[in-house]
Amino acid sequence: VKKEVVDQYETGVPLSLANYSLVKNLSGKIFLLVDDTLRYITSPEVFKTIGFQMDEVINVTDEDIAQYTIGENITIKTLYPTGGILKNTVTGEIFYVEDNIKKIITSPEILKANYPDKKIIRVKSDILKKFNIGDPIKFRDGELIKSNTHSTVYVISDEKRRPFSSGQVFESLGYSWDNVIVTSQKAVEIHSLGEII
Repeated sequence: VKKEVVDQYETGVPLSLANYSLVKNLSGKIFLLVDDTLRYITSPEVFKTIGFQMDEVINVTDEDIAQYTIGENITIKTLYPTGGILKNTVTGEIFYVEDNIKKIITSPEILKANYPDKKIIRVKSDILKKFNIGDPIKFRDGELIKSNTHSTVYVISDEKRRPFSSGQVFESLGYSWDNVIVTSQKAVEIHSLGEII
């Protein structure tokens, strides 16, 4: 995008570690970084059960991780701390599951855009019933989307869909038509309507 588009945003905290990094502090505690939160892995048993390897762990100082908040511990009861894609073998519904929450993914376009590298795990309905229900998964902020039944193009901002007032406005902001994701009307409508751009 053009420089003036980038300049519209405030500068946030520098990203020194990749999301889902495993880090070990000077006292020997191992944490999983999830977004801006460090989650302590409570035991070697939990670490192995999840499937992590010690060669994935990065040694850090307290200064390296001072910008992150401390989140809930990861225990043996915690399921899918890095998130998992589960498909109901009966209904075909696909969910994103993290910890004890399942969130339905309403379209293959959302699945591809948000989780391109996640493997789909096929499970029976009774397993999915064990999880609490969360809000549906939405497109990430910054994605350009349109319905396969309407011509309006939206940009996702703060989980809302903001329509462009014209193609000229769209292009003047440095967006490319090639980046517009065509999806179902249902997938579009799970985002509440925001202000016109």
